[in-house]
Order: sequence, then structure tokens, then C-alpha cells
Amino acid sequence: MKKLFILVLSIWLCCSVAPAQEQGVAPVTDKKAKKILNSRLVVAVATGDTTIARQMLRQGADPNAQDEKGRAVLLKAIMLDDEVMTTLLLANGADPNRKDEKSNFPLDFAATWGRPQ
Repeated sequence: MKKLFILVLSIWLCCSVAPAQEQGVAPVTDKKAKKILNSRLVVAVATGDTTIARQMLRQGADPNAQDEKGRAVLLKAIMLDDEVMTTLLLANGADPNRKDEKSNFPLDFAATWGRPQ
């Protein structure tokens, strides 16, 4: 988990805040469609499906979308110890300083979460 914390911290320090959206794809602006994209992103993160997550982000999903418990998808990716998803979300503008409903920060969670390796 220390490795994931270092990865999260280094990406956060090195990446620009602007999303890394691909050229030629118009992001969705309709609120209902955006809600659907965000829901699909939440499911993609929970299942570890980086292909779908990348598609949803490219189409305009919010990299700070939250699940039904109020957890940001970045926090969920860190909880699942998914380095690839964490990197993808950070590269697309996920905010590591955004608290969840219990005031958990993704960076703090990555630093203190203890899971057997």
C-alpha cells in the first residue's frame, strides 16, 4: 500500500489539474446524460474495468463522481488497491484532496490503509 501512496502522491504532484481528454471527442453537457456517464464510471471503477472507465472519462464523466455512499471514485480505486485505475483517474483530473461524507481524503486513505499484500 505504501507503493500506491507514493504513486498517488507523485502523480498528484506531477500531473496538471486539467483532464487528459482525447482530441476529437465532444464531452457530454446534458445533465441527465452526465449522470448516466458518472454512474457507469462508478461501476467501472468498482469492477476494475479500465477500458469502460477510460471511455466514460473521454465522453465527459466527472473524475470526481461519487458512489451511492458518497465516496469519490478515486477513493474507491485506492480502497481496491487498483494502481492502474488510480493513475487513470488522477490523469483525468480526479481531486486527491476531495473529502468523502466521512471526511476521508484519498491521500490520507492511501497512506494509512493497511491491507495484506
